[in-house]
Amino acid sequence: MTDKQINNVLQAHRHLPFVKRIFNTSNYEPLDNGDGSHSSHSMSYSEAGGKHYVYPTVLMTSDGTLKRFSGDEAWDLAVK
Repeated sequence: MTDKQINNVLQAHRHLPFVKRIFNTSNYEPLDNGDGSHSSHSMSYSEAGGKHYVYPTVLMTSDGTLKRFSGDEAWDLAVK
């Protein structure tokens, strides 16, 4: 994808919390990865029914904090 295509996708989904964090990173406290680095986003991928999917594994909880979910937990939330 080109930068323009990526930007178009992000703009089309700017209402989603995951994308809001991309545009406004300073508004969110990142997670400590335990190795000196921090993350506000993390992704995983899966295949189901012959299709491939990507989905976030770091999600915002109802109280506005970020939480890292296991691959299975994140998949279940993404499917919902």
